[in-house]
Amino acid sequence: MVAPVLTKELGLTPISYATILQAFLWAYTLMYVISGVIVDRWGSLSLRLFMVWWSVANMLHGCANSAVQLGVFRFLLGAGESGNFMAAMKLPRDFLPGSERSLAA
Repeated sequence: MVAPVLTKELGLTPISYATILQAFLWAYTLMYVISGVIVDRWGSLSLRLFMVWWSVANMLHGCANSAVQLGVFRFLLGAGESGNFMAAMKLPRDFLPGSERSLAA
């Protein structure tokens, strides 16, 4: 839905638009392992940090004036979002009894 508008306003080619989308996926993939380590070390605090990271990266999208900026912001969003998912899966284990964990997850 947003591709026609973005490609027109930022003067993107289909290749550059695809590269921007790939920036998110690469960051998400790379940070999936790293965020797991961070979540194991910092516990529930990591969810707060990743939520702030993810939210700020999401807000920065509105400030993008070029393809490079949009790609960087998408990369940051992917990196923060992967940690958000990892921490959200750990919290039920830390705070709920075993009988209630499957419902929370």
